[in-house]
Amino acid sequence: MPSTHEVHRDKAHALQEELFPEICSTIEGLSETEWQRSTNCPGWVVRDIVSHLARSAGTFTAMVDTGLRGEKTFALTQEERDRRERELASLSASQLLETLRADHDMLKSRLASLSADSLLTLCPHSRGLQPAWWFADQRLSELTFHGWDLYHSLDREQEVAPSVGQHLLPVLLERNVPTWHKTDESGSPRFVVLASDVDNGAWEIAPTSPGANVTRGISKGELTIQGPAAPLIRWLYGRAPLTELERAGTVSISGNRDLVGQWKLLFPSP
Repeated sequence: MPSTHEVHRDKAHALQEELFPEICSTIEGLSETEWQRSTNCPGWVVRDIVSHLARSAGTFTAMVDTGLRGEKTFALTQEERDRRERELASLSASQLLETLRADHDMLKSRLASLSADSLLTLCPHSRGLQPAWWFADQRLSELTFHGWDLYHSLDREQEVAPSVGQHLLPVLLERNVPTWHKTDESGSPRFVVLASDVDNGAWEIAPTSPGANVTRGISKGELTIQGPAAPLIRWLYGRAPLTELERAGTVSISGNRDLVGQWKLLFPSP
């Protein structure tokens, strides 16, 4: 019987393959003007989003391989990663798309080959050591949010699929959000996130020094944010202000509303 983490990885891969063909099809149909269109990612044009998606797949594979060798540090610096993205951005459209597809498939194949025990191997990432299974979710996050950036920047914005939001929200809250908090503030305020379409979808998030204590199943805090998982993950990753989602009737906010702005100060998303 597959382990919990094998099932989780396979679900992440299945969701990736729901997103990836549409992203590639959109990229394939871009005009030269669209390749150079400005995006909601500061300083990036559409071509930069595509080169980032291609580069990150290769980097994730290298990070997993580093962890599987028993190493805990990653040799490639951020400057070297940025240089690789510039190299990719200089390719022709067809070459860039070919690289994106090849590196995406390489990462998926590498993770799909791992045993239940190997999926627990800690691998280096810029946000700290993460188990190998997490990289399948992180790749899904990249496709989700940068896919959204791509469509939004091309005036083709669409909501994140509910199934993607439901899969990603728990891991984003429990593994990613704690890596965002770097200040000395600790213990308070406590935030609660309630996902209306996730089983046991209640989390309390309290900052620690650094990091955060994220406890599932607790729904007491000074500020509560409630709604479906898909818009909640867009809020977490800076693609939708809470107040905008509230005005749209997508989420509800209760408790100390002065803390709405405090969240972004304590947990600035990447």
